[in-house]
Amino acid sequence: MEREASYELVYDGKWLTGDASYAVFHRAAVGNDYRGMGIARQMLSCAEKLALESGFNSLRGDTHHDNKAMRKLLEKRGFVPCGTIYINGGMDAQNKRVCYEKLL
Repeated sequence: MEREASYELVYDGKWLTGDASYAVFHRAAVGNDYRGMGIARQMLSCAEKLALESGFNSLRGDTHHDNKAMRKLLEKRGFVPCGTIYINGGMDAQNKRVCYEKLL
């Protein structure tokens, strides 16, 4: 099983499932003409279903701290904020993300 390197170190928090195996989603984008139609919600539902079918009990993801729409959607879908991670090995604001986990 491959682990997400950027998820190994969490600042100001911790993962719900510790070192247990998990599935990850990295991107969710909906075109401007299709926003507000529940497409992002459907994408997350599909990711959750695929994770469960693949034997994972947890789904993790991350987003920019200022991405209020995505953060609201994740929390509405039952994802729990778990702290801060830095992607791509950079400890700067450009690489800073709030990380989330949902138990499936």
